[in-house]
Amino acid sequence: MNPYIEKLIQELKAYEARCEYRGEASPLDILWDYYISINPPDDGTIKQAVDALQPVHQALPIPLSDALSDLVGELTYAYVRSAFLEGIRIGLRLKEET
Repeated sequence: MNPYIEKLIQELKAYEARCEYRGEASPLDILWDYYISINPPDDGTIKQAVDALQPVHQALPIPLSDALSDLVGELTYAYVRSAFLEGIRIGLRLKEET
């Protein structure tokens, strides 16, 4: 077996044990959680976007402002996770073709 795959399997098992996963998460879910825990996605652009939304938040009643924050957070998380997983799929396809 490829040594990189063996190392990844070892890392996933160790991470799975630390997080007390009970089998309901797929290997890609575990890989995503591990990746995001050591590579936070904020390079300053998230703070800029949050700062740009600040006037909107201040103009809304608190329940609507909270709902907007939750939605923006969920959308951001979904987008970053989707891009990460698509990168893995593309990488695997490239590996197969070479």
